[in-house]
Amino acid sequence: CKFGLRCFRRSEEHIAEFAHPGDKDYRRGKVVFEDGAEPQFETLRQLFDFCDPLEHGNFVSKEDLQSALHLLSQYREGGGALDVGRAWRDLEGDCNDFVGFAKFAAWAQRVGVFLPVGVDVSLGPCEHNNLSCGFEFPDGSRCSCRHFSASEGDAAVLYAGELRRTRSKLLFCKCGHKRSMHAEREGGGRSVRSSMAPVPRHWPPDAADGQAFLGEAVTARFQQLFDRTHKATENWTRDRGCALHGTSCFSSDPMCAYRHKCEVPSGYRVVGVMRNMN
Repeated sequence: CKFGLRCFRRSEEHIAEFAHPGDKDYRRGKVVFEDGAEPQFETLRQLFDFCDPLEHGNFVSKEDLQSALHLLSQYREGGGALDVGRAWRDLEGDCNDFVGFAKFAAWAQRVGVFLPVGVDVSLGPCEHNNLSCGFEFPDGSRCSCRHFSASEGDAAVLYAGELRRTRSKLLFCKCGHKRSMHAEREGGGRSVRSSMAPVPRHWPPDAADGQAFLGEAVTARFQQLFDRTHKATENWTRDRGCALHGTSCFSSDPMCAYRHKCEVPSGYRVVGVMRNMN
């Protein structure tokens, strides 16, 4: 769609004919842009998916990463071109043969990209998220919606001057705009730089150190897990070596470690279980 993020049309005919930022088929090589039009993104997740045309879920080549770096330049503080070779090495593409989204998102923020990550654990009721709508009307004013709240059932759509009801496969907010238009924003309307997934509601508010002990009941359940999954017989590992020669016997007699097994723990006692929260 030539209007990109500013599109307000929600008819099934329009959605079926045109791709929009955030749509699954809004990907490099799958969409055609009119002269002068450029891809638009509200989040790093959208940009990453756009540069992953075969939907691997990762960048599996430098070509994928190169297309992402080209697009990142307009969302990066200070601008400037990013070297694909250096970025590929920094993201450990050489040793892994791919670059995942989590590592890409963390790296992008380190080099000054101000797009929000765009990954949410859950949408939650409208009063529990800060995903404001970024839709801009033709007069320049912004939608007044401050919290995304998924619409239920059919949606109201202005079609050819007439208000109609339609059932859409896309997720829309009660304000009438798509989920992809909503993100955490600063007062001026720009997406915040450090937007991450919302903190789960079951995390205690006073867990400032990022850890929480889960109590005796949880410890007992983990003890049961260790007891039931621990191997009671033929319990040995080759990497411990053997009781006679340690780890130096492998080259001369690979079976030595099996015949003279090193003792391994007969069980484990769980002393506590903590939740990591960061």
